[in-house]
Amino acid sequence: MFNTKRWTELLECTYGYPTTINYGTTHKLFLSDVQSEFGHYIVAPAFGDYISFTQEQFSDLAKFALSMPDLPMRIKVWSDVIPKIDQFAVEPSGYIHQLAFSSFDDWNKNQIKCKFRNQIKQGARAGLRTVISKERKDIISFWEMHAELRVSKFKEIPQPKIFFVNLHKAYIQENHGFTLCAFDTNSNLIAGIVVLLDGDTAYYKFAASNQAALHLRPNNFLIAELISYLEKIGINKLNFGYTGATSKYNGLRKYKLATGAREYSRFILKKKSHLLADISPIAEINRKVACLLNQSPSLDEIDAFSEEHYRSFV
Repeated sequence: MFNTKRWTELLECTYGYPTTINYGTTHKLFLSDVQSEFGHYIVAPAFGDYISFTQEQFSDLAKFALSMPDLPMRIKVWSDVIPKIDQFAVEPSGYIHQLAFSSFDDWNKNQIKCKFRNQIKQGARAGLRTVISKERKDIISFWEMHAELRVSKFKEIPQPKIFFVNLHKAYIQENHGFTLCAFDTNSNLIAGIVVLLDGDTAYYKFAASNQAALHLRPNNFLIAELISYLEKIGINKLNFGYTGATSKYNGLRKYKLATGAREYSRFILKKKSHLLADISPIAEINRKVACLLNQSPSLDEIDAFSEEHYRSFV
């Protein structure tokens, strides 16, 4: 999913980071060539959750790192074993959650937690309805809800609207994804998911909800609707992406595990030269973020700020 030309070209189109391809023994590695306030370095996957690696692929990565001894690199990895690679320091970095299911009925009866099942029923009793869409206007409506959530709950800026517009063009228009949104009985948008498709796996890439409507359990209801739809289109894996390991992620981690998903370790590989990088400019950007949010900005003001600065958070 993230180790693809499609993903790195999306980032190149949005943030201007060119794609670098390493042709290994067994696979291609797609990387983003970043030049920013922090200097020049390589990231994979930029603004993505992970790349899956085998031991042979780690050997290819080591050779690539040796070919550019002074260039800092940061690689996010899903691996069944703790990576060991001479050129890199290895840091545990949260979890990846993925659900495999044979059918909606089996998932509903045997895989989810009882409380999660009850919350799905709660959403149904509330009269929620869902819409699957591939229209540009719906991903923009999702972005607006997503942006409001990032600002109000997390005190963070969202990725700019243009990223979601470009994502729609690269994935959804090409039948590699869709939005799934939940509406209340008054037709108000109260929750949504941006789903991306790659092979036999669906990726739960972005999710957002109206905090005032959480008592209706729209997020649980959306998961059930999503799995039912994925069965119909022949997909039986749902990847929930990255979850942090700190206490602030405990609720999200519990939520994903309640779906029946399995938990896997994620690691970050940092080339030794990356550890010496000057990250002080990010403190200044974070100061500007805090200053902006204290002014109760409009979505247009948030978007303009994000277009200018979000690329630095790679």
